[in-house]
Amino acid sequence: MDRRKAMIMATGAAAGGGACILALTTAFKPKIRPADQPKKLESGNANPDWKYIRLNPATTADLAYGNYVEGSCMYAVCKSVVSQLADQFGEPYSSFPCHMMKYGHGGIGGFGTVCGALNGAAAIIGLLVADKESQNALITDLFRWYEQTPLPKSSPSSPRLDFAPPASTAGSALCHASTTNWANVSGYGIGSKQ
Repeated sequence: MDRRKAMIMATGAAAGGGACILALTTAFKPKIRPADQPKKLESGNANPDWKYIRLNPATTADLAYGNYVEGSCMYAVCKSVVSQLADQFGEPYSSFPCHMMKYGHGGIGGFGTVCGALNGAAAIIGLLVADKESQNALITDLFRWYEQTPLPKSSPSSPRLDFAPPASTAGSALCHASTTNWANVSGYGIGSKQ
């Protein structure tokens, strides 16, 4: 094969690949946008064994902070909610396998993809809300809030380190993007104690 034919084939393959990537990224993008006004969402036919009560956000945040060292972000979020519901209702929460959420560390197995805190919260939404449209609306609102809100917004009642972290805006639901943005704002490395 001559050089000209090889260049034409490579250009065609690159153009075709780019078109496929563009099609895939737009085809699977959620159509749901955050609601301008709050609306009542139906949970669908959720399993009545999985009861829910409103949890105190500060208590939940403190529990998540404490659980982080045991299994990272996704695990910490899931366990902070499930443990409180287990205290309130017992089973099926008491035997819920929170350990399975440890895979969400570092953006799913260290790949830096979806933020583990968001992944854990989305899993809890999926557990408690059966209706797919309601799940999607709640998850979309949560992800958009995370992308646009300077975080952290709270501090633990018993911090492990004498440190007041600066807030940064993630601009993304991805672990690597949000941690990189925070590192750039704070001046600390991603692997630092801070």
